[in-house]
Amino acid sequence: MGKPSSQGRRRLAMLMENGTRTDRREHDMGGALDGLRVIDLASVVMGPYACQILGDLGAEVIKVEPPAGDMTRRTLPQRHPGMGALALNVNRNKRSVALDLKTDAGRAVLDDLLDTADVLVTNMRPGALDRLGLGPDRVSQRFPRLVQVRAQGFRSDSELADRAAYDEIVQASSGMVDLMRRATGTPSYAPTILADKVCALTIAYSTLAAVIHQRATGEGQLVEVPMTDTLLAFNLVEHLSGHTFVPAEGPTGFNRSMAAGHEAVATKDGWACILPYTPRNIADFFTAAGREDLAADERFATSPAMATYQPELYALIGELAPQRTTEEWAALCAQHSIPFAPVLAVDDAGTDPYVTSGGLLTESEHPTEGRYRSIGFPVRFTGTPGGHAHARPGAGRRRRRRAARAGPHRGRDRRAGRRRGAGPMRAADVLAAGTTPLTAPAFPPGAHRFTDREYLNVVYRTDPDAFRHALPEPLVAGDPLVRFEVMHMGDVDGFGPYTESGQALACSFDGEQGEYLHGMWLDNSPATFAGREQSAYPKAFGTPRLAVEDGALVGTLHKGSLPVAVATMAYQHAPLDPAEAAAQIGVPTFMVKLVPGRSGPVDARLVRTRITDLTVKRAFTGPARLQLSHHVLAPLADLPVREVVSASHVLTDLTLAPVTTVHDYLER
Repeated sequence: MGKPSSQGRRRLAMLMENGTRTDRREHDMGGALDGLRVIDLASVVMGPYACQILGDLGAEVIKVEPPAGDMTRRTLPQRHPGMGALALNVNRNKRSVALDLKTDAGRAVLDDLLDTADVLVTNMRPGALDRLGLGPDRVSQRFPRLVQVRAQGFRSDSELADRAAYDEIVQASSGMVDLMRRATGTPSYAPTILADKVCALTIAYSTLAAVIHQRATGEGQLVEVPMTDTLLAFNLVEHLSGHTFVPAEGPTGFNRSMAAGHEAVATKDGWACILPYTPRNIADFFTAAGREDLAADERFATSPAMATYQPELYALIGELAPQRTTEEWAALCAQHSIPFAPVLAVDDAGTDPYVTSGGLLTESEHPTEGRYRSIGFPVRFTGTPGGHAHARPGAGRRRRRRAARAGPHRGRDRRAGRRRGAGPMRAADVLAAGTTPLTAPAFPPGAHRFTDREYLNVVYRTDPDAFRHALPEPLVAGDPLVRFEVMHMGDVDGFGPYTESGQALACSFDGEQGEYLHGMWLDNSPATFAGREQSAYPKAFGTPRLAVEDGALVGTLHKGSLPVAVATMAYQHAPLDPAEAAAQIGVPTFMVKLVPGRSGPVDARLVRTRITDLTVKRAFTGPARLQLSHHVLAPLADLPVREVVSASHVLTDLTLAPVTTVHDYLER
């Protein structure tokens, strides 16, 4: 396979975007699969959902999409093109790269990725894989350590191997539609994409088994997950029933599930599942329900008898259910240890106490989609917690005149040891480094949680002409208000404590009110480098300080030996409403991302971010003063103080969302 030039590789290859770090702040340890790199070359639901599970468990997952994006990006509903709800729900904890695998350049970049990967997951049909040069023999010859997981509708050695198959096709070919016909009278499909999700779980556990073998032997292998075979095996666990024996000892179909009346029942005020499961349960149920005459009924006295008279039992429960409310049935069943659950309306999942208390459906902030609900990871680990760390990455945009990053590979040190002496550093290794020096990164990857971030904010009115001159288009100036801030970070993931100072200018973009970060000065090198490279924070070195002196909160900024800002505020003068404090510092923030080149900028964008997961611990307001001094490299005084409008002292915990582009200056 031919290698493109480095210029062509950059032009065609990668746009890998770090997802939004949202929820994983309660622990510093990685997931159980930390160090495992998975290439997700799958589409729609089955493969992407399986890879999301691996990502939830800590694996690094890189999703490879065609230039137009995975088809789930176009599903409805969606707020913005390319970010459908289904795509959000099966692609978290991944980064995305857009590759045209029909070109030599695209396949060359994929090869570079596979050379650093542990697992490749696909759901293309065998013929399509062969046409792309991704047949299992070719891949295993070039990457003998790689675990290849291939899922498609039918076995690759069958005459149906290259038949198209979606969830409904597999439900039909696996007997699920027949079971629905026998149970309901209609040959319908299950109202959930059951085949895709069952097969996704099968892909996940099969991948882990192959990885254990890989770790023990250093050998990869091909793992094939045929959807029809998988769902048929799933269905036959209970529904093979009498045909388990040869000759048959009865019909197929699990009696309890197929019996008439096997459904939820109507209570006085809703719906519930009331399911006395044993003869003892049944006797207790009828006694508590006031039907002692049925407590000793021979039809339900033994398990074999219950199997025969299941429809009659269901009918009796259905007759009794409307006599009590759902809560009354819940109390009665709990008292007698009878299985019971109210029917959860899917519309109510977001407010259901059980769901919300377990973090199964939480609200988060997406960098492009705004407020959205994320589905929690249901499994709990005491030592290696899994869960939601990154939202679904945005659609790749090749028109951007900027290089893309794969981001650091969490297993890089282990992988470097395996590859030492195996040849030159490849393009994928360069992309995986994230920043330079390549072998000694200047800052840690990812978003960072700020604990005990303490603000001194002084909002002042400045000269209108100077204000407008400092604000880049297309931002719109309003009142010439500047927020001078000094922030002490009690602790920051990956950086530790430091102090920072700067100016934020009130503005709006597309009707959204926010602030433009004009300049920032701080005393921490990794935080400075990360802020400039990972995002677009206009950070430079300085010496800020925040302290309490003789009844005043004092914030200062020095550039070298010279003071350039002194702010004072009466210490804890009066309480400030935490909601008001959160509103002040939680507005969207706009910045200019500028990367110079020899003949002009190679990247020039206006970007947006905002604070997420904000907790205001305490807040105060009071009288304040601000004095600015001129310095050529810290020109805060170019926005002179005309009037101090307000001041606040706020202690918070928060996370900064990754930036998103709102305007590209190079596209004009």
